Parts: sequence; C-alpha cells; structure tokens
Amino acid sequence: MHFSNHSPYLRSDTHNNLRVQKLLISTDDCEKSINLNVNQSTVVTSPAYPGPYPNFQDCFWYFTSSDPNGAYLITLYIAVVETFYDSISVGLGDNATIESTVEYLETPMVLTYVTVNASTMWLKFYSDQSVGFEGFLAKVERTVQKGMVY
Repeated sequence: MHFSNHSPYLRSDTHNNLRVQKLLISTDDCEKSINLNVNQSTVVTSPAYPGPYPNFQDCFWYFTSSDPNGAYLITLYIAVVETFYDSISVGLGDNATIESTVEYLETPMVLTYVTVNASTMWLKFYSDQSVGFEGFLAKVERTVQKGMVY
C-alpha cells in the first residue's frame, strides 16, 4: 500500500466540548500514514464530515507508534453510515484484511469505543455507489495502558 508523504492539514475544532486538532482528509486524499506517540491523539473524519460523504470512498488511515507497549483507544463519537452497504473497520497491523479486523461497524451508532493492543493499526472507511450519510468522527489516542479489545 502506498502512503502520501504530504503533511496533514490540521484545524482546531470543537465537538461536544472536546477541543481537538482535526485531521482534514479530502476526498482526493483519504489515505494517510499517521505516527502517534504515547499521550498523543488525532481526530479522523469521513470525507466531507459532517455533510454527506461522497460515493465510492475507500479511505485507509494507517497508524504507527515507536512504543511497542502501548495501545490505541479509538472513540467513535458518531458513526452514521448506510446500513449494510457502507462501513468503518479497525484492524491490527499494516494490511487491511478480514483476518486482521478487530471491529467492523456497518450500522449507525453513537459513542463506541475500540481498543487495539498493537504498535500498528489501521482504520478504514468504505462507501458504495449510492447515498451518502453524515459519516463518522473518531478520536484516535495512543496510551501506555493496554486493555481489552472491544
């Protein structure tokens, strides 16, 4: 998989009284490699969030850390996707496969937590050729504490 070497564009944003640096991903550039050290975090959104995301999206964010003893905590504050056709998935390692998937979400939900105990992980967003919904807003944090994958 090829990743762009361009720096991500960052914007301060507030959502539910949470001040974050929002990683802006355009629909033309939704493949990123992001390095997070312990106690660092970033926010990732679907293209055009909170507006309807475009059709035919296959976005992939790959997260790495130099600390092998930590974990990633992914907080999905909102995930509104077309049920059974569009999806958000999270997995271990650097290759998005069914075997490495730890969480697969294809129904609308609010406030979902996923913990990944690994030094590398990926987050993938997929939309088919039909309607676009609000999409998702996710905070990805690198922590020192390992936890259960849920």
